[in-house]
Amino acid sequence: MHKEYEIEEYTAIEEQIHYYCKCLLVSHPDQIIKYLEKRLEKYAETLQYAHLYPDTIILPLQQLVIEYSLDVARIRKYMNLKT
Repeated sequence: MHKEYEIEEYTAIEEQIHYYCKCLLVSHPDQIIKYLEKRLEKYAETLQYAHLYPDTIILPLQQLVIEYSLDVARIRKYMNLKT
């Protein structure tokens, strides 16, 4: 059962990487990580001044930070499994 979950998770990560590669027009997971990290830096800068923005701006940014951080971790895990 545990092994089946790992295979499903690995497949999901591969699909996500393929989606990012297609959308970002890149060919390697390292490029995806670079893009996501740049976006995370930009969003972190914006969130430092959260008091200047309405919640309708801040809440989606916070959600993106969470999602992108998880994506970076998953892609790194995938790359470590691949090697």
